[in-house]
Amino acid sequence: MFRKHNVSPLDSLDGFFALEGWTDTHGLIPYSEEDDRAIDVWHEADRAAIEAICANWPADRERPETSGLDVVKPEGGWPDQGPEGEDDPNDDGQSHYDYESQRDFKEQFDQAIKEMEERRRS
Repeated sequence: MFRKHNVSPLDSLDGFFALEGWTDTHGLIPYSEEDDRAIDVWHEADRAAIEAICANWPADRERPETSGLDVVKPEGGWPDQGPEGEDDPNDDGQSHYDYESQRDFKEQFDQAIKEMEERRRS
């Protein structure tokens, strides 16, 4: 689903965080149509996962409301966080999102998808 819509799982998580921030601050933190679209893709992926999980279940068996879909923390941590257990001596308590690391992670994600598809074809 993420690949189909050209949205990474992290884009979806960013959308959820933007929505939460926008709600908590009564609109002071920006929330965009792009965030909303990324959230919709997450929900679509979650529904697809439930369908896949429950495909062979009897019709009368109750389906879960969510698949438990989650993002696995990449090796080395999230783009905006240092390695676990290390405090950044320059941290002033403000979030400094590292967009270059986010791009690197997105490239790694896209490469992993390509490799998975290649293995599936062979």
